Amino acid sequence: MEEYRFGHRHGRNILLEEGPCIPVSVFNFLQAELPGCDVYALIDTGTTFTAINDTVAKDLELNVIDRLPIGSVHSTEKRNIYSFRLAINNVGSFFAVKAAGLLLPQTFRDRGIDVLIGRDTLSQCLMTYSGPESVLTLAKVGTDE
Repeated sequence: MEEYRFGHRHGRNILLEEGPCIPVSVFNFLQAELPGCDVYALIDTGTTFTAINDTVAKDLELNVIDRLPIGSVHSTEKRNIYSFRLAINNVGSFFAVKAAGLLLPQTFRDRGIDVLIGRDTLSQCLMTYSGPESVLTLAKVGTDE
């Protein structure tokens, strides 16, 4: 189980104000010779499906497996669905992910967030969120796909 301590900065509770943002690596399923990409991911329990920044997906030449209508608060539009492997750093396991390619808000990009980890990926995990301690723990349960 990996523990992420968020602590405080300038008297602010980072976990509370910025959310659980963790380091991850994204790898192309089909082209194992290509290096992965280290990015940050926001754990988003309000999102049904995992999403990736379209720019990162294209840079890594991720395989487009479908185009589906994806809804947000503002609209619904057809988006690429990519297939890739996601490594949550230090958890020691890969996740097989199918994720929508999105243009993430500038506020996320400013913080270096290129992946939203949704409930589809989190359904393979045991996660604890301790607000008073500003600690998040995460572990994969079951077997690798």
